[in-house]
Amino acid sequence: MLTKQQATSIGFPKTEDATEKGQPGCRWRGHRDSRVTIALQSGGNWSLAGYYKVHAQDSDAYAYFEPTTVAGFPSVFATDFDDRDSGSCAMTVALTDQDVLRMSNALFLGTDQRDNPCAQLRQTAELAAKTIRAGK
Repeated sequence: MLTKQQATSIGFPKTEDATEKGQPGCRWRGHRDSRVTIALQSGGNWSLAGYYKVHAQDSDAYAYFEPTTVAGFPSVFATDFDDRDSGSCAMTVALTDQDVLRMSNALFLGTDQRDNPCAQLRQTAELAAKTIRAGK
């Protein structure tokens, strides 16, 4: 989802497998064990439409819900716990109607962009989208 060069360029040179319940995923670690995780999820409530459906049924279901786009892909910053002030953010990027990248980060003290973890996550998402479009 990220090449080694891309991950290193944003400060996360260590790669780990983060496959969960048969869904592929990767985690990259950097300064003081800060991390960014990307998981490819298919179908169900994990689709972007699923996020919108939950939000439409209960506007308080997520601590934050901010629609956006990443490299032309519809996306949303959303999670049930707002920890952005502590250096964490979460987002979902829709690659297709059913396939999404679920992404999160945890940026610890001394890490670049800790004060704006969603900007760091957007940057990571843009790199991942570039890699996916290139078929890597």
